[in-house]
Amino acid sequence: MELYALHVGELFSAGDLPELLDWVGPEKRHELLRFMKREDMLRGLFGELMVRWQACSRLKLANSELRFKRTAYGKPYLTNSDEFHFNISHAGKWVVCALDTEPIGIDVEQIAPIDFRVARSFFSKQEYLDLLDKREEEQLAYFYDLWTLKESFVKAEGHGLHIPLNLFTFRVNEAGIYFQAEGFHTGFQCFRQYEIDEAYKCSVTAAHAGFPASVQLVSWTDLVGSLGSMLGERQSRQEC
Repeated sequence: MELYALHVGELFSAGDLPELLDWVGPEKRHELLRFMKREDMLRGLFGELMVRWQACSRLKLANSELRFKRTAYGKPYLTNSDEFHFNISHAGKWVVCALDTEPIGIDVEQIAPIDFRVARSFFSKQEYLDLLDKREEEQLAYFYDLWTLKESFVKAEGHGLHIPLNLFTFRVNEAGIYFQAEGFHTGFQCFRQYEIDEAYKCSVTAAHAGFPASVQLVSWTDLVGSLGSMLGERQSRQEC
């Protein structure tokens, strides 16, 4: 399992980057260009590029050989290998990517004021009670602890909201992360949180406990440089 994080804030005001869109497939390019805000497009673009960078490197494939599809629930996957699983999340100035040989889920969220009625609607009864039991100054951070854990779990399962968010419970304390599913079985029982920025929360759900000690930080210049050397420039890139 490997985890990567890319800070994209500096790119929001950078010059145009049209050539990078040539490194993704036509369907993904069309999807990205539909974003109204450039920031949203860049977050989605660099998440895709991180996956392609690692897929080419690990599988020894040309970028043009990568084949992505979506499950019936909309989760993207790579058809070239049964052992290359990935998940992407982005929020604010960060894009994160999780890679494993088994399905995995990752979620990052920027800590921002929230109406806690959201928790009443989507959290389990125990989660909501735990949230209210926190000191007022701790509640917002704890809300995002729970929210990112729940999102990462749903993404690992890959069934969207087919599993209602209030049918499983997370509790986070000094002893670790406690999880309980109600009325369904899951193979995802391993969880970990990482601090990539004090203003964000990041959680990972996996099918095994082989978590890395930390998230690997990637600069966008290093990422583009690696992609350029592996994929080549437009017409000349033939293989990784």
